[in-house]
Amino acid sequence: MTDRPTTVVYLSPHHDDVCFSLGWTALSGPGGHLVTLFSRSNYTAGSRCLRRRAGGLLRLLCRSGALVGHVSRLRAAEDRRFAERCRLVRHDLGLTDALLAGKPVWSAEAIEPEARRLGARLGHFLPSLVEPAGTGVLFVPMAIGGHRDHVVTVQAVLYAYPVLHPHFRILFYEDLHYASDRQARAEGLERFRRLAGFPELRRHVVHLEAAQFRAKLDLVALYASQHRRPPTPGAYTPADDERPHEAYWELIDPATAKLDD
Repeated sequence: MTDRPTTVVYLSPHHDDVCFSLGWTALSGPGGHLVTLFSRSNYTAGSRCLRRRAGGLLRLLCRSGALVGHVSRLRAAEDRRFAERCRLVRHDLGLTDALLAGKPVWSAEAIEPEARRLGARLGHFLPSLVEPAGTGVLFVPMAIGGHRDHVVTVQAVLYAYPVLHPHFRILFYEDLHYASDRQARAEGLERFRRLAGFPELRRHVVHLEAAQFRAKLDLVALYASQHRRPPTPGAYTPADDERPHEAYWELIDPATAKLDD
């Protein structure tokens, strides 16, 4: 009798989030699927300063179709190199990120309709990635840092949880670089606990040896459009332990907690 095949799916709000947060986990894993939600973007690391100085005409240019297409293709190409190294099949859902859409990036105001629509879409799409008669593991961001697109993503999965849970073991990862800041991490974990509404959470930690952490930083460097200077190692490990690591959490259903122990 053979084991049931397991399909691993990584859910990424933007093209870089899985690499930054779970690069080593993905590299050392069995492959799987990388699903990027908000893949239509005009954001690069240099564009932030440009927008601060921009007048009305330049801001209009920043939202032009030509620039959006160029940046979106650039970021997808970076993501493609990451996916190839980690043996992941890429899926871009083509949603417009909050910055480009003109939504408040650091506010979760009025996200419920958007999150419910996305939850319904994910509830249909994600189970289709699991092999017949197989099981799935789904990695989802916790929205540490409070970026609107991350909050929409985790809220969508929580809305779709009853549909997704029969197909997946659902694991919520600490978003890096945000989780590298101690205060942001503490606030983000508390926000996640309120959103999830589960009485018990279990944390899983993947410690990285020096060579493993260097391999992860090599992957992080693939996303050159997102770095104004070389990546700083401290930004890509949670602010919980001096040892480099990646971390994700699991919701423990009280009805099955004894079975899981």
